[in-house]
Amino acid sequence: MLSSTQGISLLVAVLALAACERSDTPTAPALVAATSTAAESNAGGAERWVDERLFDVTGSFFGVECADGRLSELVEVQGQIFERFTVVSNPAAASTPSTILCPSG
Repeated sequence: MLSSTQGISLLVAVLALAACERSDTPTAPALVAATSTAAESNAGGAERWVDERLFDVTGSFFGVECADGRLSELVEVQGQIFERFTVVSNPAAASTPSTILCPSG
């Protein structure tokens, strides 16, 4: 299971891999504020917990580690990333977590 930061980094990394031909300068992702909503429901003995967040990454810069160990040039991103984390627990106490990350806007 990926955390929010790991999931966002993975999504941005997939988008930025083409930048691996340029810079040796180490980089780090910028911190962005997140908005969050959470909900719970209980139907037929199963419990479902949902946490949704929207991360605004506009103006953030990311670097990606290339196959040879160098870091890529900085890539500026814009827009938002939507995350939904869901946990479903059944009456037998088995839990199924899932995370969905997708660009938004």
